[in-house]
Order: sequence, then C-alpha cells, then structure tokens
Amino acid sequence: MPKVYAHDGLLTVELGAGERFKAGRRQVSVELWRVRFILVDEGDRRDKLGTQQEGRTSHTGAFMRRGERSFVFWPKKTPALVIQVLDPMWNEFIIGDENAKETASALRLEIAKAKAE
Repeated sequence: MPKVYAHDGLLTVELGAGERFKAGRRQVSVELWRVRFILVDEGDRRDKLGTQQEGRTSHTGAFMRRGERSFVFWPKKTPALVIQVLDPMWNEFIIGDENAKETASALRLEIAKAKAE
C-alpha cells in the first residue's frame, strides 16, 4: 500500500517498488497549504476517473477529466482517500487504503496543525 504522510510542510504519497512500476512514478507531493480537504470514498468515484494518461494498470497513474488532473492508485475492493488540492500539476490524489478513515483523520490533524502555525 502507498504511504501517505505529512512532513516538513509537504503531503507526500510514496509508492513501493511494485507500485512504482504500475503508476509510472515514485511519489507525488504537494505543499500542505495547498490541501483543500480530505474525504473517504467507498467506491463511488471508481468508474468516473476520466481518461488514463500514464500508468500500467487500470485505476493506477495519472487521469484527466475535463481539465482536471488526478493521481490515482486504487486497488480493487479498498476504500480510498480523496485529497483535493490547489496545485498547478494536480487537482486531487485518490489513494486506496485499507485504513482510509484512520489515515484521513490523522492527515486532517497534521494539516490543521500546519495551517495554524
């Protein structure tokens, strides 16, 4: 599973070796102040990702939809973190995670602390 964490003012999605091959990149990151919100998706967006631009498997890589660009790594039968960002490169990150609700809560706390500083 990808590691999603906040550290030194950045929100980073880091992929393992096999995941890197599928997604076509090692990691994606964005400054914490650019994060708009984080929510958990149980599968509603899975069929509405758009056109795949890079990546080697379905539901993995960069997707385009009406001028919006998303980075997706969403294995089957897992809930996903949906992280909306205001970034020139990305509009959202969609990351499959078995513990999506716990991860989302932890990230929200980290982002709130970073924005308060």
